[in-house]
Amino acid sequence: MKKLLLLISLLLATVANAEIFQPEDYVKLQFQGCFPEHQFTESSFKNDISDSLNNQLKTWEKDEIKRTGYKINSQLQSIRSIFNKGSYEKVLSKAEKALKLIKSNELRRKKSDGQYEYGLSVETVAGNSASMLHFYSAASVEIPYLAFISAEELNLDQDIQEKWLQESFSQSRSAFSVNQCSKMLARYVGVKTQNKIPYSSICRKINPYEAFTAGELGILEHRKENYLAALSLFSIALTNYNLTAYKDEASDSILFERMNILARTGFAAEKAKKWCIAYEGFRRSTEIAKVLDIKPLEVWGKKLIQARSELDSIPKHNWSSEYGLYQPGGAYMPLFKPVPVYPKQMARSGREGCVMLEFNVNEQGKTEDIEVVWSTNKSFNQNAKKTVERFLYQPQIEEGKPVKVEGVLNQITFIIEGKSKPRNYIPEGCS
Repeated sequence: MKKLLLLISLLLATVANAEIFQPEDYVKLQFQGCFPEHQFTESSFKNDISDSLNNQLKTWEKDEIKRTGYKINSQLQSIRSIFNKGSYEKVLSKAEKALKLIKSNELRRKKSDGQYEYGLSVETVAGNSASMLHFYSAASVEIPYLAFISAEELNLDQDIQEKWLQESFSQSRSAFSVNQCSKMLARYVGVKTQNKIPYSSICRKINPYEAFTAGELGILEHRKENYLAALSLFSIALTNYNLTAYKDEASDSILFERMNILARTGFAAEKAKKWCIAYEGFRRSTEIAKVLDIKPLEVWGKKLIQARSELDSIPKHNWSSEYGLYQPGGAYMPLFKPVPVYPKQMARSGREGCVMLEFNVNEQGKTEDIEVVWSTNKSFNQNAKKTVERFLYQPQIEEGKPVKVEGVLNQITFIIEGKSKPRNYIPEGCS
């Protein structure tokens, strides 16, 4: 039987080169007031390869894909297990083998005109309906991330650590292009796309990994005096932190990360003589420090004054210290989110979990048409929906009038408190 070629790494590398929304665009996304002449358009968000995927696979092809998927899933689960046990040498060994499996296959189908068309869509492992390509993408991002943490714990050479960082980041950038993730960014710049932006779980899954790897790579580029590259990487990290559905329990930790990245952005922008960005970096890091009720570093204040002296005027920015970036034009933002009521039966049994919901925010800022996208346990669904019913938003304003916003996503997490759990603790299956 003719075997289906599944060389996904080549596909991802090809996609990455085709991406329209480039790293430097993230700087314009985060600091729009510093680029008054720049305008994002719909064409900036139309180069996602998912738009042209060919999903008409034969049964044997789907079976072959599933078998490979199970192998990768098994390796990922094994790596997670030994990582949690602190067996970091084994993590690095298994990570090398897992990436060889992922990179040894190419997903492509020859069309009648002799050209190749990329992509597929099948039922994934664990009974979840999604693209198998998503699963490959998620694994290829998480495995090198775990390898980097392991290399760091083992205090290996900087080159080895950077190798794994670059691997995870390049895979997340490729996954970004494949899965229509750029269309999610359109909301943040007030650009309307023709088709409704589909929910893609991979976009959410890669956000926390890319936030971390981009931030770490930004620090390395700053040390190499590549300040413009550092600005792009820091802006990518900030955007990912803004987009990720982090839990309330981790909100302070994420604010702290954003504060540090913004301060580093200020220092990099100062070196590059990008004074508007430098001013905003130090101003925003100082504001977040106040939200966290900690004292800003004295040097931030001095740098803020210096950057301000280089500017003729202070540009206007649509920015919130607590929530991050919002699209211009009076974008909707949360005003009230109550704490969910824990189901008694689940609490008694010590069960934790989460529910991802999708809903609309109407002209009055209230939620409607609430639907469960997925959950780790159906027993949480009802209480999660009741929680979202009580959400209150500042309505979206367009042309001076409130309008409905469709397809808003929110993850409700149920965690049993415990002193041994870190502040950024996330239940299994909720990452």
